[in-house]
Amino acid sequence: MNIIIAFILFLHGAIHLTGYIKSRNPAKVKGLSANISKQGGLAWLACTVLFIAAGSLLVLQFSQWWIAGALAVALSQALIIANWKAAKFGTIPNILILVAVAAGCADANFYGSYQSDASDAVAKASEVREKITVNTRDLDSLPLPVKRYLIKAGVSGTAVPTAVRIEFEGEMRSRTLDWFSFSSEQYNSIADPCRLFFMRGKIFGLPVSGYHPFRNGSAEMNVKLLSLISVANNSGREMTQSEIVTYFNDLCLFVPAALADKRIAWGKSNDHSAEAYFTAFAITVKATLYFDNEGMLVNFVSDDRYDLSSGKIERVIFSTPVANYKRLNGILIPTYGETIWHYPDGDFIYGKFNLTKIEYDPVKQN
Repeated sequence: MNIIIAFILFLHGAIHLTGYIKSRNPAKVKGLSANISKQGGLAWLACTVLFIAAGSLLVLQFSQWWIAGALAVALSQALIIANWKAAKFGTIPNILILVAVAAGCADANFYGSYQSDASDAVAKASEVREKITVNTRDLDSLPLPVKRYLIKAGVSGTAVPTAVRIEFEGEMRSRTLDWFSFSSEQYNSIADPCRLFFMRGKIFGLPVSGYHPFRNGSAEMNVKLLSLISVANNSGREMTQSEIVTYFNDLCLFVPAALADKRIAWGKSNDHSAEAYFTAFAITVKATLYFDNEGMLVNFVSDDRYDLSSGKIERVIFSTPVANYKRLNGILIPTYGETIWHYPDGDFIYGKFNLTKIEYDPVKQN
């Protein structure tokens, strides 16, 4: 989509160049009947520069490309109105570009809200002066399969991170929507539970963005088409409880040292599984962790999460089988995972996640 918009910007900019050439050598541009002065020609040239600048910034993925695009459209339309008879059809691409500019502005603001929230959360997490180090005594108090997992993951003797920043690429779908690709980034703080998740994808070729913040004890989700039109918006206790499950899932998979946290109570366990209860903001959720014969965590299952994707509130068993463990930042963590709803009529995989980047204790929001 960005390539198409950039092409239109470059082409429209090149067309405006004819106005400048007309002002210098009218005989060379017979197809443009307007009389353009040399001074007016500079305005046409400036319009060309602005369109090309906007297209170049878009190709280079600068989020503020739309500013140059907005200035270009404004100047272009003023020139078209001044030369309406000869240039009126230039209004059509200007309308198309204006829609793209509006979407670009909305996307920058939508993503900017995530960046601002993440920056605030980073600053808040950095105020945690003392880090908790996971020692042998902490591990001895855990269920045997959890202890084995943490030893193998390499967390013994390490400090529990204050926060983690994660990036994914993958695919998602729903019961009414086929697979679409996405990329995401998120920020989680540990001491004060906070999870900020921003996603970009394409559905039927159109950009879709979603921001899913969980902070200060409440969660919400807002998904927008072109970052302009809200197509999904959820909040409330069920959303918050579901997000606490997701937050706990992130800890288990990507911050294993946090499993020694006192906010986690352990229930029944055996050689390959352990029940865990995690409490945040007076809400307690339960999950069962499953481990393979080598001691690695391979699945997280909870029935405390709600499926809100269909517009209904359905409490459905949720699981996240994981694989492809790699040692990153000194810790073994999974780099591939799936999200599954276990409906009464069968299992439904709705997400496939490939880890592309993870950063512990980030000092600033990228």
